[in-house]
Amino acid sequence: MDGAAAADWYGIRSVTAALAFAQALELCILRVAEAPLLHPPRFGPFRQCKVRRFPYHVVYRLHDDDVVVVAVSHASRAPGWWLARAKP
Repeated sequence: MDGAAAADWYGIRSVTAALAFAQALELCILRVAEAPLLHPPRFGPFRQCKVRRFPYHVVYRLHDDDVVVVAVSHASRAPGWWLARAKP
């Protein structure tokens, strides 16, 4: 499930929950953009940032001076499931 699918899932349950998830996801991405080295590498060059209040992580890598978001992953999903789509 990616970020859009997760927002849809929360939206089915509650508009308030969907908005809260979208806001928490946006804040997580902003934290990554402001301090991309804050989170240590976990899977080779890939790093992850926990989305506050929700069981999701933003998975990203650094490429030159850019931050590339690879996936929004549910915390219960098998670690590294997104590696196939993360090829440069």
